[in-house]
Amino acid sequence: MQARSEVPVQQVAPAAAPARSNDWASNIRLGGDLRFRHENIDNSASPTERTRETVRARINAAIQVNDSIKGEIGFASGGRDPRGGSSTLGAASSRKETGLDLAYLSWRPIEEVTMTAGKMREPYVRPGRSMFLDNEIRPEGVAVNYKDSRGIFGNAFNFWLEERELQGDSMLRGGQIGWDGAVNSTKLKFGGGYYDYQGVQGRSPAFGGGVVNEFGNSLVGVGPAARYAYDYNIGQLFAEATFPVAGIPLNLFADYARF
Repeated sequence: MQARSEVPVQQVAPAAAPARSNDWASNIRLGGDLRFRHENIDNSASPTERTRETVRARINAAIQVNDSIKGEIGFASGGRDPRGGSSTLGAASSRKETGLDLAYLSWRPIEEVTMTAGKMREPYVRPGRSMFLDNEIRPEGVAVNYKDSRGIFGNAFNFWLEERELQGDSMLRGGQIGWDGAVNSTKLKFGGGYYDYQGVQGRSPAFGGGVVNEFGNSLVGVGPAARYAYDYNIGQLFAEATFPVAGIPLNLFADYARF
């Protein structure tokens, strides 16, 4: 007689794979900065010098929706000033105004092309620290950017300057083309651009309900009757080189504009 014993085998179900971290939180990148500035302003047109302190605070969230679509939303101090986010201290410790600084979506249908719509970061080349366009302006409208593996790039944009209910709108349309690459340890960039201001001539300089003014541009008339004397069609040439000197990057640039 043969005795046989069997040991029951307990089957254990495989542990469930951990859930993939595919929620929104993993696709959001937070950023921001804070700046304090003490400055002295010596204006020859003013009988006294001005000393003041300012703060600038910015916070933003960039969202990667998928491999080809991303967006960003941001808020900044400075209120409605389109050229800067600084708030001047010394107004009875009052609360400082903040505003919507960024709100855009970008779509990259192919590797070389990006299309952006909304209130965006600058979609054009701004060589070095050129003052042709202020670095804190957040253009509003649509833009298309192209850059290939050879370094050839092109930018085209259509920006709203002033939307009006009863009169024609003021727009800025333009583009750039150029090359961005390197020769040995020197980074090079050069190109040209064209900026076509439309619906500006004959309009009041108080765009944005008076948030900006003529900033030295020619006017006809005075006071509430003042109007821009011209539309501006501006051609631009620019070049930039960055190379190391004693281990420190040195940037040289030129930006020429004519209308």
